[in-house]
Amino acid sequence: MVELMQQDASDPKMLREPRLPRRDWILLPLLCLLTTGLLAASTELIARLLFSEFATREDGCILKTDQSQGWRGIPNCVVREKTAEGELVEHRFNSSGYRSSVEFGPKQPNTYRIVVVGSSIAMGGEVKMEEGFAALLAGELSQRTGRKVEVYNEAIAGWGGTPRNIASRFKSALSQQPDMVLWALTAWDIRNASGVWPTDEILPDEKRATPNTGTPGVSKPGASRRRRGLLLRLRFIVPLTRRVVYDFWHSSRTNLMLTHYIDEYGSRSDYLDRCGIWHNDGQYLGAEPGIARLHHLEDFDGYAATIEAQASAAHVPLVAVLVPIRCHVALISMGNWPANIDPFSLDNEVRTIIVSHGGTYIDVLPDYRGIRNAEMGYFPVDGHLNPLGNSTLSELLAKELTSGAVPDLKVDTQFQSPGGQGP
Repeated sequence: MVELMQQDASDPKMLREPRLPRRDWILLPLLCLLTTGLLAASTELIARLLFSEFATREDGCILKTDQSQGWRGIPNCVVREKTAEGELVEHRFNSSGYRSSVEFGPKQPNTYRIVVVGSSIAMGGEVKMEEGFAALLAGELSQRTGRKVEVYNEAIAGWGGTPRNIASRFKSALSQQPDMVLWALTAWDIRNASGVWPTDEILPDEKRATPNTGTPGVSKPGASRRRRGLLLRLRFIVPLTRRVVYDFWHSSRTNLMLTHYIDEYGSRSDYLDRCGIWHNDGQYLGAEPGIARLHHLEDFDGYAATIEAQASAAHVPLVAVLVPIRCHVALISMGNWPANIDPFSLDNEVRTIIVSHGGTYIDVLPDYRGIRNAEMGYFPVDGHLNPLGNSTLSELLAKELTSGAVPDLKVDTQFQSPGGQGP
C-alpha cells in the first residue's frame, strides 16, 4: 500500500495542477472587472460628495448674446453658485449690471472712489461677494488713510473682462466719477487680450481624415477585404477609445479630488513640475518670451494704450496690477526656480507697457517673498483666489497703493498696519 502511494506521488500526472473549468476563464475576468468598476464607482461617488457642484453658476447672470460688446452682467440678477472646491456663494448684480450689493450713484463729498475693472478674479469669482479683494480693499484703505474710501467693482467674468472688451466699455467706469481706476490683470487677460467672444476650435488630434477605401472598380479577395476592413476599424476604434477614456478621466470628480489633494498637500517641487510651467499659463513663466507671448503682449499693448488714453482724457488716474497665478506665488514664496524660469518676467513686461502709456503700475509680486506657502491662497485645481488669497491680495494692494504710488492715498509708513501675513 505504501509503495502504491509512493508510486502515485511520483507519477507526473499526479503532479500536474488541475485545470480550471472553461467557465472560470470567463467568470474570473468578469469578477475582476466588476470589482474594479465597483471601486471606481465608489471612489467617484465619494469624490462627488466631497467636491459637489451646484448646477447654476454665475453664467446665469451673464448676457452672452451681444457679440459686439462681449459678455455683460444682467441687471438685478441673482444666482447661486457652488464650484467643486468652493462654498455655495451668491452672485447678486445691481441695476448697473455689476456684481455689487450697493447701487452705483453720485459720489458723496470727501469720498475717494475707486472703480475696479478686470475679469473673474477681479470680480471675485468662486468666493462670496464680501470675501473678494475688491470688497475688502475699501476697508483696508479706509483704515490706513483715515478717509472714506469706496470701491465699485465693474469686473466681468470670462470674456467680458478681456482688455478689448474693457476698452470698448471703459466709458462706463469713467461715468462713475472715480478718483482712480484699478485694473486687475491676470496672465489669462494677457493671453486673451484681443478676445471678444469664445470660439470653438477643432483640436489637431480631433481632426479625422477620411479613410482611403481603395481604388474604385478594383475587386479584392474576400479574406483580404475582411482583413483590411478589420485593420481600418482598429485604426479608428483604438484612438477613439483612448480619447473617450481620456475625456472621461479628466472630467471625473475622482481626478479633480486627487489633483486637489496632491497639489495642496504634496511636494511643492513636484507641483511646480506639473502646474503650468510647461503649458497653458506656464508660457508666461519663461525667462525669455516665446513668439506666442510676444504676440499677446503686442495685442495687449494696443488695448492698454486705448484704455489709458480714455483715462487721461477724463483726468482719472489708471493704476494696473498683475495678479499672479498659483505657479507664480509658489515659485516666489519658495525663493528659487530653474534658470529658464522667471516668475517676474511677465510682471516686468506689463509694467513697461502700462508706464509707457502714462499709467501707474503697482507691483505686488515681490511681497509674496515673505509669505510662507503663498499658493495656499488659491483653489488648487480651479486656480482662482480663495478667501485667504483675496484677503492677502487686498492687504498687499492697500500697502502698495498707500506707499506713494497714488499721491492721494499716500500715508506715513509708520502708521500703516502690517499686511500680507501668510498662513
